[in-house]
Amino acid sequence: HLLPEAAQEIRAAHGQLDDRFPVAFLLFIGGYTVILVIDRVIFSADGHGHGHGHGPTAAPAAVEVGKVTNSSTPLTANGNMYDDINANCEGPVANPGGSQIPGYILLLALSIHGTAEGMALGLQDHMGDLLALFVAIIAHKWAESLALGIAFTSSTLPCRRALGLVTMFALSTPVGLLLGMGLRCVLSPLAVSYTLATAAGSFLYIGASDVVVAEFVAGRSNWTNLFFFLLGLGLMVLLKGLTHDPH
Repeated sequence: HLLPEAAQEIRAAHGQLDDRFPVAFLLFIGGYTVILVIDRVIFSADGHGHGHGHGPTAAPAAVEVGKVTNSSTPLTANGNMYDDINANCEGPVANPGGSQIPGYILLLALSIHGTAEGMALGLQDHMGDLLALFVAIIAHKWAESLALGIAFTSSTLPCRRALGLVTMFALSTPVGLLLGMGLRCVLSPLAVSYTLATAAGSFLYIGASDVVVAEFVAGRSNWTNLFFFLLGLGLMVLLKGLTHDPH
């Protein structure tokens, strides 16, 4: 819903210019392209492909479930996850031969997107739109977090630093939310529409070109993934219909 609302406001302001050059859609493509360049162009220049890889081959061989490093102590061995994290965070996360650059680049891409989606949430002034956007955000946060965790686990990044960087990523959306709320108070409706159109482009990239593509892996049955994909679409349509606020 972000793009149609932004396009309506921008068209009303620009009139004939928008007939020649659809400003909202150009901003939308710009937001998409920024995340694309960071994620696929800059990231690939380091020699590392990127995909969230949630399938059975996603985690590197050196990583064991329930462990932060190559240590044999599980995270919950003494009943306190945080004590065990501190005990196991003396060395690299997992792979002494991995590069730190892919993790940093992915962190940058996801943090920009997280800030943009937080701003989009903070700029909403109708409860129905806010609720629909909030559900969309929390529905894909786990996938982004998993991708970032795998990237750091595959690198030489020390565990304590990795935890700090993951915390920074986790704060990107709340910071964007506060920024959006502040901008709502000082920006004109037209400027808000510019921001929403650009943020919509980053949403499309993460949702359609990154997460969905990574989930549908060639060489295996994807019927279950298709079912949940269609279920998610249906739920979002239903949510939008139930929370529709004519304004």
